[in-house]
This record gives sequence, structure tokens and C-alpha cells, in this order.
Amino acid sequence: MKMSIDSRLQSILICPYCSSGSLNFDRRDRVSCLDCGRVYPVDEDGIVDFVLAEEKSGEFFSYYTREYIRQHPRLDIADAPWKGREVLDFVRETDLNPEIILDLGCGSGEVLKFVSQKVGGVFAVGVDISYPNLRFALENNPQLVYVQSGVEHLPFKDGVGDLCLALDLLEHVGDVSAALSEIRRVARWLLIKVPLEDCLEGWLVRKMLPNWKDRFGHVNFFNQKSIRGILQGSSLEIAKEKLVYTPWFLSGFNQASLRSKAFLIGRRMARILGKQIYGRLFPLWYFALCRTG
Repeated sequence: MKMSIDSRLQSILICPYCSSGSLNFDRRDRVSCLDCGRVYPVDEDGIVDFVLAEEKSGEFFSYYTREYIRQHPRLDIADAPWKGREVLDFVRETDLNPEIILDLGCGSGEVLKFVSQKVGGVFAVGVDISYPNLRFALENNPQLVYVQSGVEHLPFKDGVGDLCLALDLLEHVGDVSAALSEIRRVARWLLIKVPLEDCLEGWLVRKMLPNWKDRFGHVNFFNQKSIRGILQGSSLEIAKEKLVYTPWFLSGFNQASLRSKAFLIGRRMARILGKQIYGRLFPLWYFALCRTG
């Protein structure tokens, strides 16, 4: 029996094609726009496919839906606890008190589950362009609500996301400026996490792994200066930021917590070399909490 679409989700949805809020939810197998006539299929668990045709035709979509979960069958689920703790620290230190959290590029849903349980009383929505990713998330975290959508055309009303998470997302996106513009429209606060891979180790790894793009799907490579410039150029005000030091050659250790050997060694190397030299040699993780208005 088909599941109906969550009523709370219905109240914040719009048509991503024409931006109309006049959607018809009468049928369980589809959502239709009463203004432009677009029809969006709904699966048996109530997941609506809002991905537009132009997003499905791109190289990124083809790669991400067919290959990513095959290359990463656990969707890096072991990294969720330390990422979740970082998100929680940002939320608590800035007194956000979100009621609606949108996790864009939610993957396994583990980070969203961790944060929503710790914050409490929030409506948590996982968003991903990949249906296989969402099926994995639903099987592991059925208590969350999910939407299939690209990030450049989000099916949400303006300003509904008290907090939008974009963790390990922007390095995969074809048009970063368009994605941030759309996120800014729906979010009040945005927390991003990106790898800073514009460094010597990142360059060497990409040279040694000719299938880099097919394996990881990264099409954008940032350093701290460039990602700051992109955020500020998108009219986002950086309220708080943090760097996490973990060289890739130690990445096998980073599955436990920020107190693990990899993070500890990374911080010590940064102190010895200096943060600027470290950033030129090794990748870092960059977190930034941004005001959108």
C-alpha cells in the first residue's frame, strides 16, 4: 500500500519548475502543479521525485545515481558521528533553535538523524538528487522525511528552512553559484562543509587516480580563500567558521571522533608547519555557518 506524503512536508512544498505553491496531493502516485501542469511521481513510501528534466540529462546526475552508491555502498556512514557533533556545536553555540532542518545532499541520513534527535522537536527533511541514496537512507532511518531533488531547483517555499545543511555537497555541484542562490532563497541559516582540496596532496591524488571523478564525483576544488569568496559573492554572511585538519593519508583513522589519531596528528602537523603551509600541502575540512538575509 502506498504511503501518503507527510502533511507537514506538503505545507512547505512548491513546484520547482514554476515556483507555484498550488500543488495537488489528491493522488498517492503523483503530485501535480495546478498552474504549469507539471507532474511529479511519488514512490510507494511517499518520496516525491522533483528532479527536473534538465537535471536528469547532465553528466553529474548520470554519475551520481548509477555509480556513487556502487562505489560507496555505505555512503560514508561511519563519518556521520563526528560530522553530527560538529553541526551540533554550531547549532548550540549560536542559539539557532531551528524548527525545520533541510539536509541537502543528505546521503545516508545519519547526520540529519543525529542532529534532529539531539536538538529535539524539529521537522527534519532529507533531500538528495539520487534515488538509490534516498532508498538507503529510508531503510536505515525511516523516521525522517525525504524528497528527491536537485539543489539548483529546490521544491520549497521561501525561507522555510530555519537551518539548511550542505555537508560535502558543493564539491559535487555543477553550478555552485546557482546552487547557493537557490539555497539562500529557502534557508535562514546555512551550514556548509567542503573539503579544501586545492593543495599539493589533492593535486597528487588526482594525478595518481585517473578515475578520480568517477570514483568521488568531485568537480569543484576549493581552498579557504576561494570558498570564502564564493560564499560572500553569493550574499552569504559568514557568522562562524572552522577548519578541521586531517591529511588524506591518515584518513583511515578518521572514523571515530575529533579526538581520533588522524585529527590529533593533523592538528599537531598544522602547529609545526604553520596553518598556511599546511593548507598548501594537505587537504582540510572547512565548515562555515552563514546568515542568508
